[in-house]
Amino acid sequence: MYLNYISLQEIQPCSTVDAKFGIIAGLSDGIKDIMPYINGINPTAVYNQKQGWISFRIRQRIITLYDQELKGVYLLSETDAYEILDYVRDMINDLDSKRDEIVPDYTVAKMPSYVDIYKLLPKTNCRKCGEVTCLAFSGKLLTGMTKMEKCTPIFEESYQIERFEIDQVMALYGYKD
Repeated sequence: MYLNYISLQEIQPCSTVDAKFGIIAGLSDGIKDIMPYINGINPTAVYNQKQGWISFRIRQRIITLYDQELKGVYLLSETDAYEILDYVRDMINDLDSKRDEIVPDYTVAKMPSYVDIYKLLPKTNCRKCGEVTCLAFSGKLLTGMTKMEKCTPIFEESYQIERFEIDQVMALYGYKD
């Protein structure tokens, strides 16, 4: 077994989202050498070898792994946290057993920012989505807290290209089913 356990060290309410939690957990073993393999199989992964972390999504939760630490946000409960920790441990151990079958990917991907998404939106601040500004909407869209369908102007024909680009970004980072 490559990774024996992941121990939950801290759970706190997310500062930006009601009824969601953030966690910090310790890893029993260093995992930096398996990060390129995670990057190779997970389309939502953002890997930074130089800084020693990889971030990815699991069921609308954002998980960031460091050599001997895990941080996660948007968890639903303590039970959800333990389920995610078990999932990550099993995923890492499974990857380790299949290393010969996986091509490691050392590519550093740039995760889009809310400003990148905002630039593609109509920028009308019409509030039809329920947000005060398009910038606020882009932030919630990028974190999976809202759906693009709430922005009705983006579905006008004149925004077809922008809508396609947003769809591609959202799918690439696992924000869209």
